Amino acid sequence: MRRIGSCIVVLAFLSAPAYGAVIGETINIEWDASYYGMVLSQDAVVGEGYEYICPVGAPMHPEYVIDITENKIIVINQGGGWGPGPFNGYIFTDKNNTIPDFTSFTLESYTYWQPSIDPICSYNANQLIVNINPSTESMQLGGVVMYTFEFATAPIPEPSTLLLLGSGLVGLVGYGRKRMKK
Repeated sequence: MRRIGSCIVVLAFLSAPAYGAVIGETINIEWDASYYGMVLSQDAVVGEGYEYICPVGAPMHPEYVIDITENKIIVINQGGGWGPGPFNGYIFTDKNNTIPDFTSFTLESYTYWQPSIDPICSYNANQLIVNINPSTESMQLGGVVMYTFEFATAPIPEPSTLLLLGSGLVGLVGYGRKRMKK
């Protein structure tokens, strides 16, 4: 009986929801500036350090860095600004469709000097979308702006399958032992 209890504890531990990892996965980072008619795009493997660094003096946009962690995206933007237009921001796409579906995407915090801005965050199964300045006015940043976005992915169902299989096997073993004793 003690062994069966131990097996159930182990199976219960294995059945805890596992969340999809983005570490080691390839994400396409797209920077769109509709006012300037520009779209810059780069693939990055998520891991240690920054996934994207835009150098000072790059055409029409300031130095910025993007760091993606297990459940956060940090964008640090130094100076520059955003022109008016329907979309000015970033699109993060699961390049190889290997990350479980995104289930949420929100602005966790931001720091800025001026002006205050309120990015619009949206998502679908394979993309995280940040529209920084969806307005008819230009916005000049007076200094360093740091956004921290938080996202989540769908749980991976394999541990629950193991629990079901394990409990079935435990039941069969118990039934077999009971039958052998008779």
